[in-house]
Amino acid sequence: MTYALWQDARHSAVKELQVEFAHRTLEAAEQVRQRMLNYDQMLRGLRGLFNASVHVDRNEFREYCATLNLAERLKGVQALAFIRRVEDSEKTRHIADVRNEGFPEYRIWPDAKRAYYTPVVYLEPSSERNMHTLGFDVSSEPVRRVAMERARDTDSAVITGKIELLPGPDQKPTTGFLMLLPIYQNGSVHNTVAERRSQIRGWVDVVFRAEELMTGILGEGRKEIDIEIFDGDSLAERYLLYDDDKLLRAAPHSTQLFQNLQRLEIAGRVWTLRVSSLPEFEKRLNSNKAQSLAWGGAVVSLLLAIMTWLLVRSRVRSIQAASLLGQELSAREQAEGSLRLASMVYENSSEGILVTDAENRIIAINPAFTHITGYEL
Repeated sequence: MTYALWQDARHSAVKELQVEFAHRTLEAAEQVRQRMLNYDQMLRGLRGLFNASVHVDRNEFREYCATLNLAERLKGVQALAFIRRVEDSEKTRHIADVRNEGFPEYRIWPDAKRAYYTPVVYLEPSSERNMHTLGFDVSSEPVRRVAMERARDTDSAVITGKIELLPGPDQKPTTGFLMLLPIYQNGSVHNTVAERRSQIRGWVDVVFRAEELMTGILGEGRKEIDIEIFDGDSLAERYLLYDDDKLLRAAPHSTQLFQNLQRLEIAGRVWTLRVSSLPEFEKRLNSNKAQSLAWGGAVVSLLLAIMTWLLVRSRVRSIQAASLLGQELSAREQAEGSLRLASMVYENSSEGILVTDAENRIIAINPAFTHITGYEL
């Protein structure tokens, strides 16, 4: 009975933890989804700046981005950028214009002839960490180009696949991704794909450092669950964008009792969240209720065993005592019978009987003795 009750309590604890684990999985997924929607809205606001102006110069772009307070409010955002589409025939004039704005070493790179270029023209914050990407032709890299073209054709924000961000001076490569939103010619009609391709003016984009971004969204120092985010549906290591318990990889925990997969569709991209339980969470299976039932049942079982042993022992003793008593009664009856027989012999015998004690004092005589000797009884 104790085992059955303990199993029932443990099963209830498992169900409760499953519900809580599912809730925490959905909560993490929703946090990521909502934050990325916020960045989508931020990009649309930045696009509104370009749509509302005939020309947005570098200072206006800088002032707008400064009001967003990127360093303080948006952890994981490395930069906001404006990518301009430059036809090959405009390349020389474009480079000259940017150099006249105070960037004498500006160039479009990688240096290869193409029908059009998509260099990073504006970049904020304009730190040394970011400015090394000025002039980088974003569409020269396949993963970035796919996202740019999809954003252009769908007129929506699109996230790139997992990429390695361009490292600055004395910096290590960082895993990240971009979110891009197209900008079309002011006043143009771009309802169809063909119109969008012909009227594309450029893109605004956000550069994200994946680990810092997700830490800012999900928090850090979790001891009960591990969250991993993969780019796409595959859970292969090469698609891993973020892993919360990298420190635990050196000494991984044994088995993960709970694990959920959550598929997210964000800005034209699929992410997979894998949420796994850690030992700290699984320890809660040893609930107070289950432990109380186990210990209580064990104690009651022990007491019942002792009581049963005492009852059996008492019954055995009773049976033994009854047997001894029966033997004593039988012996007494035999003795009494012998005494009765002796008395009959003593009284009715024709032979004279004299009984003395150890000191030869007469204790008794029978009637025959008096008859033979003539002594009075």
